[in-house]
Amino acid sequence: MLHNTSRGPASSVDFAFEDVPEHAFFRVARKDGLLGTIPAETGGAAPTALSDASADVVECVVTWRDARDKVRETRATVRT
Repeated sequence: MLHNTSRGPASSVDFAFEDVPEHAFFRVARKDGLLGTIPAETGGAAPTALSDASADVVECVVTWRDARDKVRETRATVRT
């Protein structure tokens, strides 16, 4: 789940998973391109497909532009 906790919209939102082991089954089900804009104080799901062979831990990197058009980034450890 991606959630915009700011008072303004988050535009050009995108995310990527890093540190996925080479042979792990870890896929993200989404269309190509940016996720778009997430209005203030709302969120949306980022669907994933997991199996027994999935990585136990990956890093999720989320990027966006804030209401002042400044590029932002945050990281979170995702435990599957």
